[in-house]
Amino acid sequence: MIIEGKKLQQEILKKLLKIRPKKTKIRLASIYLKSDPATLTFLKNKAHLAQKLKVEYKKIKIKSNTSFKELKEEIKKISQKFDALSIQLPLPKKFSKDTQKILDLIPLKKDLEALNSTFFEKKLYQKLKIFPPSVKTLEFLLKKYRISLKNKRIVLLGQGILIGQPIKNYLKMKKINFEIIEKSTPQKIREKILKKAEVVISGMGQAHLIKASQLKKAKVVIDFGTSFKKGKIYGDIKPDISLKKFKIFTPVPGGTAPILVAMLFENLFLLRLTKTSTGRN
Repeated sequence: MIIEGKKLQQEILKKLLKIRPKKTKIRLASIYLKSDPATLTFLKNKAHLAQKLKVEYKKIKIKSNTSFKELKEEIKKISQKFDALSIQLPLPKKFSKDTQKILDLIPLKKDLEALNSTFFEKKLYQKLKIFPPSVKTLEFLLKKYRISLKNKRIVLLGQGILIGQPIKNYLKMKKINFEIIEKSTPQKIREKILKKAEVVISGMGQAHLIKASQLKKAKVVIDFGTSFKKGKIYGDIKPDISLKKFKIFTPVPGGTAPILVAMLFENLFLLRLTKTSTGRN
């Protein structure tokens, strides 16, 4: 089955309209330092959904030549004006080694994407009732299509901050065994692992790194990878065979991305509800 992310987003949207705090102004900010196609596309999708959900949304561009100290001050100022915020990744190369430090500057109770380094360590998901969007998307698909990960041979591709790390932490939290394929994994070893995989979750961000035909035993294929080449969007997995053999297969574009964006707004409303219940308006 090929997953149609836009249809599923509409399903989630109906739920979000029900849980949105009533008669409450909700303000969301997206900070970005790069204007690459992937960033601009994601910001556009967030703005579209914000309008539908009556969220006051602002995109804030910060110059890429900003120093770490200046960026820290900007994030502090912005966080005081909004209910939640996110920092669009990837960051400029000069900040690549400090990406996690920068994400950790977002106050925990305003961290839209739950990417703070202490999130899983301190079990903040229990208190804040939120998860990183990649984890929520995975959970949503597994629940909707009644897929269990127990006793399955699971392969996770990539260890990036947005996809690989959160899903790895989530699987560990659930005590689910899995194998990791990294960019440095030799091709022969990668192919050998994938040949036996029953569940493949990919967030490598390398256009058509894998062919669907290589996944001999896989029934569940969830592709979070997004790459732009000559104006076109590609996923990590090339659909070079009929996809009917898979129980679920998320194509790129149109698979996980619309669900991910919807899950950001679920986090936003849950954060706002937590703020209201504690009397901090």
